[in-house]
Amino acid sequence: MNDSASRPGRSLSQVRLILGSLAGGVAGYLGEVVHHWAGVWEMPGTSGQPPWIFAVYAAVLYVAGWCFFAVERRLAFPLAPTLRTYLIEGAGMVVLFLGVAAAYRQEVALALGLLAWLGVRLVRFRAPGDVLLALFTAGLDYALESGLAAAGLYEYRVAAWTVLPLWLAPFWACMGLGLRRLYVLTTVTSATT
Repeated sequence: MNDSASRPGRSLSQVRLILGSLAGGVAGYLGEVVHHWAGVWEMPGTSGQPPWIFAVYAAVLYVAGWCFFAVERRLAFPLAPTLRTYLIEGAGMVVLFLGVAAAYRQEVALALGLLAWLGVRLVRFRAPGDVLLALFTAGLDYALESGLAAAGLYEYRVAAWTVLPLWLAPFWACMGLGLRRLYVLTTVTSATT
C-alpha cells in the first residue's frame, strides 16, 4: 500500500472526525440542557449546565468515531449510508433525546419502549457488528455514568432500582447504532474523496 497516497484521505477524515465530534459535543450538550430543564437529572449545588458536559461529549464522540473508523475499515465498510440515512439518524437522535425528556417519569415503560425500538433496529436493520456495538455502547455508558453519579456530579430524579434509570442502557445502545451510521457516512465519504 502506498502510504503517501492514503494521507490526504486520512487528513480529511481526521478533520471531519474532529468537526463531527465538536458538532456532536454541541448537540449532546443541548440534549442534556433539555434533559436538565425537563428534570431528567439534576446536579446538586448547581443551577445551570456546566461546560464540562460539552467536553465529555466531544471527547467520547471523538474516540467513538476513531473506533468506528477502525472497525469499519476492517469490515470493509459494510454499511453504505446516504444523505437520507444521515438525516434519518440525526432526526432519530433528536427524537430519542426528546422522548426521554417527555417520558422519563415512566421509567419501566420508557425502558420497554426503547428495548422494543432497539429490537426492531437489530432485527430489521442490523449490519455486521451492530449487536456487539449496542452491547458495548450500553455497557460503556453505564460504567461512565455510574462513575459520574457515584462521584456526586449528578443524579437521575427517577431511578427506582439502581443509581441509573432502567431506560439508560437501551437509550445508549440505540444512540450507538445511530452514531455508527453517522460516522460511517463521514468516513466512507472521506475515504473515497
